[in-house]
Amino acid sequence: MGVCASLNSTIKTKGDDEKTDVESGDIGEIKEGDNEDTVSAGSNERSDIDDIYVTVAIDIGTSYSGYSFCFKDAWMGFKATTEPEEKVPTVLLLNPDETLNSFGHDAITTFNEMDEVNRRECFYITNFKLCLYRVSKLSFQTTLKAGNKHINAMHVFSLAIKHFMTMACDTIFNHSDEQSQVSDINEENVDWILTVPSIWTDSAREFMLESAKKAGIMPEKLRIVLASEAAAIYFRENELLEMVPESEEETGTTGFKYIMADIGGGVVDVCVHEVLGDQRIRELYMSTGGDIGSSAINSAYLIFLESLVGREIWTEFRTLHRKSYLDIINNYEQVKRTFSMTNDESLRLLLNKELAQTFSRKTGKRLKTVVSANFTDDSVRLSEDEEKLFINQSLMELFFCPAVDDILGKINKVLVECNDPDLSTLVLSGGFAESPYLQERLQNNLQIETMLVVKNACSAVLQGALLLSDLPPDFIQRRSRFTYGFDVTVPYIADEHPESLKFSDEGSDWCNGVYDKVIEKNQLLEYGQIFIRKRTGQALDPEKKHQERYASLWRSTNENPRFCLANEEVQEVGVIVMTPPPEGWPDQWEAENRLIVGEIGFTVKRVDKNTGQEYETTMTFLQ
Repeated sequence: MGVCASLNSTIKTKGDDEKTDVESGDIGEIKEGDNEDTVSAGSNERSDIDDIYVTVAIDIGTSYSGYSFCFKDAWMGFKATTEPEEKVPTVLLLNPDETLNSFGHDAITTFNEMDEVNRRECFYITNFKLCLYRVSKLSFQTTLKAGNKHINAMHVFSLAIKHFMTMACDTIFNHSDEQSQVSDINEENVDWILTVPSIWTDSAREFMLESAKKAGIMPEKLRIVLASEAAAIYFRENELLEMVPESEEETGTTGFKYIMADIGGGVVDVCVHEVLGDQRIRELYMSTGGDIGSSAINSAYLIFLESLVGREIWTEFRTLHRKSYLDIINNYEQVKRTFSMTNDESLRLLLNKELAQTFSRKTGKRLKTVVSANFTDDSVRLSEDEEKLFINQSLMELFFCPAVDDILGKINKVLVECNDPDLSTLVLSGGFAESPYLQERLQNNLQIETMLVVKNACSAVLQGALLLSDLPPDFIQRRSRFTYGFDVTVPYIADEHPESLKFSDEGSDWCNGVYDKVIEKNQLLEYGQIFIRKRTGQALDPEKKHQERYASLWRSTNENPRFCLANEEVQEVGVIVMTPPPEGWPDQWEAENRLIVGEIGFTVKRVDKNTGQEYETTMTFLQ
């Protein structure tokens, strides 16, 4: 069963009705390699590598997106990775009927050339990736705002994925005939990889799986990889060995510890790894981060410009002079990329005469005169022709500080809580990682010995994703982001169990909704690991012998939740429905609940020890 297909398993929501003595819920743990053939929902099951000729990695970023591909046994034809400018802005323009008009630079140009009527009818969509981080309860019906309209978010993501699928296939199938394999390649010979931030919730990851399926990627052809891990693999394969002293060549990189921070336009992803003896990776600290990327700096600058002229004037300028508005943004982006703490002169930025003219027409005043009066210290001034804006170093830093301070805080917290003297290397990837100002602030304010930016920082995730395609799913040991457990029923204890969960049955008092913890938050997990809870019960009532039974899996942000109640911050994420055999359940029954660790998720399995019947489901997080 492929990963997307398995997420479509029928789910019913009802509490577990089985009764179990507390002592009977002993946990068992089966390590990888035991006799178990269940495929996890998160295993990203793929077709046989011998049948795959090409792998394509797609990275839908907040600010920029791209794809890369490689042929089996040969690195070649990287697209949108060798040079950062080859990536395209993550901008979609949809027609009124919600079909794709254009993407990237083409979308920007087409929209700018439209008249106001056509602009209002179309959907111009930017920064949509942040939706999957900021929306707490994602569903198939989640919408995005585009101007004054709303559109289904999964539809938008699927169009973006489909766009890069088409571009990749066009490039691959038209590739140089000098490659002997190319002539035999068709779409069935293509495997796909999607990158996602490691700090995304399970529902956001599932959302991407469903979007990819909607875009036309077969479940068995898809693998989801975490961006920070892809960047870490790229770093390991390209630069880590160069850091090993000659005196340690025999042991290589074993035991090397580092912080990897993937810092892009929207999301910052921070993780901590240790290289193991077999070149696998162990996560030392649960991944952290937030929506504190460089796009926040752009937003701060645009808010500043709006404050200079007023909201009404700024809105009119942005609407009627789209090209000039975008010229201002693009110019600021270029200045931002080279800004450094060592700048000792005012920064020159494009303003465009249309903004000054709109201001003069609306207020009867020159914008230059108003700015000079408001900034007597010359921290902000205009050129005589009002087409250039000059701001000083301190003001520019104010635009950077909120995002950079947050990034510093995240990394410093990791250092403090890890409290490991061997953790002294910080590795940066992502577009914003190339910012001189960010690098200087990190270097000056963190207690680290070594900080480096990976080569081709903008493309490290894409190229690392391709490297990951050749690694087995167990290449990394991860920390659980939640506490997982089963909903069980136990004998009621008056001083211990809530009255609201008490019920009586067959002459005894029971407590329903007890949280039977299986995996604790921050616990180290390995792919293929199986956790077992044994269950026993009885079915003496003739009516109950033919009733369905349920086993439900829950997760919590708390380390030790006691009950499946809202105040315990719990959420039901998977339910197994068990049908009775024709003769009904036996008087005394025995079963096992199994929680199986996959590559990016879990599979829940129920084994009826009386009949040998096996039931399986996967966790579902979309509403």
